[in-house]
Amino acid sequence: MGFHVLTEYRLIHPFRPAVTAVAPPSVKARSDTSPMCAVRARLAAAGVDRPLFPDDALSALHELSQGALREIDRLATAALREAARRKKKLVDREIILHVAEPLARFE
Repeated sequence: MGFHVLTEYRLIHPFRPAVTAVAPPSVKARSDTSPMCAVRARLAAAGVDRPLFPDDALSALHELSQGALREIDRLATAALREAARRKKKLVDREIILHVAEPLARFE
């Protein structure tokens, strides 16, 4: 499983955030869990069996979102789409920064 599963899901549910939507309701970020663990848990629940976000990309997600889970979802979803568009197997820090630029303009 991987990007092709997320791409198929996006075709069926185009308006749901990919990272949140593919995770079952039982996967919730608890207050004692870091946001980065929440991203990993949601991807694992979606059936992703390898890390898609290196540690530096996860730290960039955390910095840019200031730890807000909704913003992490938004950035991670945009980054997954961009990585799939570029046919990359990993969502690196460069992709996170690239997708964060236009999203930050509207806030």
